[in-house]
Amino acid sequence: MSKKDLIRRVWNECFNDSPEYTDMYFSRIYTDDDALLEVAEDGRPVSILQVHPYTMLFHGAEAQLGYICGAATARKYRGRGHGKIPASTSAPRLTPFGIIRRPRRISGRWRSTAAAVP
Repeated sequence: MSKKDLIRRVWNECFNDSPEYTDMYFSRIYTDDDALLEVAEDGRPVSILQVHPYTMLFHGAEAQLGYICGAATARKYRGRGHGKIPASTSAPRLTPFGIIRRPRRISGRWRSTAAAVP
């Protein structure tokens, strides 16, 4: 089974997307180079995360960003810290873009803050 197939398996288990959206995402947006995958010893997919490059116009200047998409852990493996592995390995992938987005919890809601990377 390909990396893409393994990631799609976890995606389908964890997200309530329509088959049309999922097909569009994996045919037009997804690339193996942007995807992180943790696999169990038995070959089953455990955790997934994609870091997509994005160009944003900020105060008249283009900024090269990376954004995290489709972060999930298969139900069977939740509560064991598996989501930390793809998340921690994504930081070096964000660094070349010059920015790392760090989520933080404020008043029961998740917010995203940006920190410039020197």
